[in-house]
Amino acid sequence: MNTLSLSNRTLPRSLTPPPFDAGTFLDIMPRPRPAIDSVEQALSLLHDAEELIRAQEDQIRELKKYALTDTLTGLLNRTGFLGALRRELVIARRTEKRAGLLILLDLDSFAQVNDMYGHDAGDNCLQTVANVLINEVRSSDYVARLESDSFALLLPQISMKAAGARLETIDRALNNRVMHSRAHAIPLKASFGFAVLQETETPETLLMAADKRLYTSKARRKMGMKG
Repeated sequence: MNTLSLSNRTLPRSLTPPPFDAGTFLDIMPRPRPAIDSVEQALSLLHDAEELIRAQEDQIRELKKYALTDTLTGLLNRTGFLGALRRELVIARRTEKRAGLLILLDLDSFAQVNDMYGHDAGDNCLQTVANVLINEVRSSDYVARLESDSFALLLPQISMKAAGARLETIDRALNNRVMHSRAHAIPLKASFGFAVLQETETPETLLMAADKRLYTSKARRKMGMKG
């Protein structure tokens, strides 16, 4: 990967909720209570009510996690990632701290992996990419699978020098990785795009800027492969 110039200017935040059990949710719904005949009975009912509230709160938290998570990789999904991006931009505006870097990446020729080796190999490939990304970021960073073979990273409050070095490290970690699926050795290849987080930006403009660089990177890599 060519050296990137950045001078012009989410444990990683992945969530793995337990499976949603509708039966469990129904079990904690309130039921009619008998008439209260004593203080002891009132205290017992109060305790039961508190337990019920806690169980319902836990269930709500699990449902929220499920809604923000990609089930295949355990990373944030697009909704979860966009929420994180908006929050970090708000923090940057309020604190006037350095905002950070948004990174988009697509796997090259991922459709061929599915066609040649099957969808199980494709799923293994996506999970391998997720593990590589998680291992290469800080606990304060966000990692997401946006769709299909498209991933995103958000590195908040990081200097441009450190961000550039981190991007180079992730590039090498992915593009030098070979995934083994059954008897097949499948090399991972990815293209990257990035955008510097600035207080005046919105999630939409940042994604557009990073996507534009990603498109250019993919085009250059394709020409290089053909050459």
